[in-house]
Amino acid sequence: MASKGTREDNYEGKQKSITKRSFALAEALSQATEKNASAFMNRITQRVPNEGGVRQLGPSFQSDIPADVEKILSQHEVDDSSYFSEGKAWGAWGTKPGKWPGETANWIPWVERVEKRFGEIWKRLGIYDAIKLSTITIPCDRSLLAAAMCFWSSQTNSLELQFGALSPTLIDIAAIIGLPPHGQVVDIVFAEGKFDIDLSGELRDRSKGRPAVANYNTWIEVFNSGLGNKSLDSIGSPEEREENQQETMEVTHVEHAAFLAFWICKYLVCTTSKKVNVEYYKLAEALASKEVQESDQPLALGPFVLAHLYRCLHHCVTEGLNPNWSGPLWIFQLWLHTYFPTFRQPGLALAIDTTLGQQLAPLDLLTHSAEECFEVLFKCPEFSAEQFAVCFSRKYPSYLAMDISQHASESETRWETACSAWKSAIGMRDLFWGTLSGKTLKCGVELYSPSYFSRQLGYYQAIPAPVPESSNRYSSLRAVFSNKDDIEQNNKAFVYNMSFPMKTRVATSKSSSQFREWWAKRVGSRFKDGLVSARRSAFAGNPWAQEKPKAVRRGKITSKVARAIPTISGQESLKKCAKAQRERPTIVRPLRRPKMVPLCLQRLNLLQRNDRQHKMSNLLRAKNDCAWPNEVA
Repeated sequence: MASKGTREDNYEGKQKSITKRSFALAEALSQATEKNASAFMNRITQRVPNEGGVRQLGPSFQSDIPADVEKILSQHEVDDSSYFSEGKAWGAWGTKPGKWPGETANWIPWVERVEKRFGEIWKRLGIYDAIKLSTITIPCDRSLLAAAMCFWSSQTNSLELQFGALSPTLIDIAAIIGLPPHGQVVDIVFAEGKFDIDLSGELRDRSKGRPAVANYNTWIEVFNSGLGNKSLDSIGSPEEREENQQETMEVTHVEHAAFLAFWICKYLVCTTSKKVNVEYYKLAEALASKEVQESDQPLALGPFVLAHLYRCLHHCVTEGLNPNWSGPLWIFQLWLHTYFPTFRQPGLALAIDTTLGQQLAPLDLLTHSAEECFEVLFKCPEFSAEQFAVCFSRKYPSYLAMDISQHASESETRWETACSAWKSAIGMRDLFWGTLSGKTLKCGVELYSPSYFSRQLGYYQAIPAPVPESSNRYSSLRAVFSNKDDIEQNNKAFVYNMSFPMKTRVATSKSSSQFREWWAKRVGSRFKDGLVSARRSAFAGNPWAQEKPKAVRRGKITSKVARAIPTISGQESLKKCAKAQRERPTIVRPLRRPKMVPLCLQRLNLLQRNDRQHKMSNLLRAKNDCAWPNEVA
């Protein structure tokens, strides 16, 4: 077995090799781009000739990919993803990834308590649906996640199938969990702002000299005033304890910030420490601040969360498919259930005026094996127009309800909001990933390149152009930033991609013949040996690849929002699902024979009980003898 030092040396050597090759690739691509400038379409969108109002996304190629660019990509591509290779870390999976959010005592009552005061503010901030979704326990579909990761590219941040690429888009994040794609960018530059709440100081004060432990259960005990601060009941003078009890009647802004910090760390970032990390206090303090709550712009949590999902998948597929990294893999699972109905319970009519997550999360998991899921993805045929449009055709959140194929005749404000959301969703750029504060800066970026999966946004699929200007150099490299200047410089490189004028477009699911030919060459070597060979290689050494897990019995749906989902065309989809769960046949267990107690023990128990009753009577009689006349019953 290799020593720890050897493993670290191997990792450092691997990173140096990737860095060297990635910079060489980026330099070669930049030179080829200048040489073939006329072949590139560098605008955000462009009308497709002879296709009416259909548009394609940039950066992409006008028609064919230049021969020298194709040669560079085929010979020098730096993609360290696992795909169908052997040697994956199947022993690390267990029953579910270690950072998968499970149940935490008192979380749901805390949500209900804080919602009474701040629920309307959550709606203005665009976080209401995501918070309510956290009250539904989502079982982990280990088989599906393992199979899907075999198709994930850490170079393009997309699922590469035989017909093209798919990826969680910012519109998908909005449609599935409700987080806004637009608004103020969340990064370390933003985190330097001063807000009127200091969670670090509050934690120190409330700990009263004890170690400031921030694990999930302790955090709720310390900050959830609805519990009466049970962890602190024995601390302080009687006056302080009485003041603490009075504070339990009201949800303060400090408690709200602490609540949001818990939600961010457990459900959005899914920290490896399973604690409320100090690095994310700033984001919670900002969301709870009056300045942000009264702003016209929400915080752009959609890009922040998507970057963390991308980074988690990058770590998984470049480290032997080990799933134990921080990141919201549960969102990836809901996304797979959204685009691939085969992987979820059949017969669910999806309502279009609520988030998809609220409808999919309560469903029982199907009993499929990892090999069966792999086969579905390997053989997946071309998507239909309806499949590509499953998220961008939603009517909720409200900015998705605006038809961007024509200028709005409605409120100008609603149109501007919709344009802001869509500009964020179709603009290629690096998304910020990492911690927002702390002694050690740990951050980077993840490439978001929607020209690779244009059809998911209703745009024409042309051949996407490589993005060497990304800090990750269009490769499996992940750049590390050492200060905020690096982040600011990176943001400036893509500033136009967020400030362009929005153009109307007619939705389409078409792709060019040049794209189809190029894509077949790109992924052909991966699929050429057929399903049996690819599956055998991908799951080599996996002891549970063929296992079908037992059906997961779900408890009651704890989210009030999930039980009250609006319905379309009389299809009460979620209520029907909940009713079906209630109508399952009850398992009747045989009655246990009562335990037989020997007669001598029965007599002894009777004597002891009579003795206790006699002593209690004497105590009550003595109390009454000593009481004042008006106190005697």
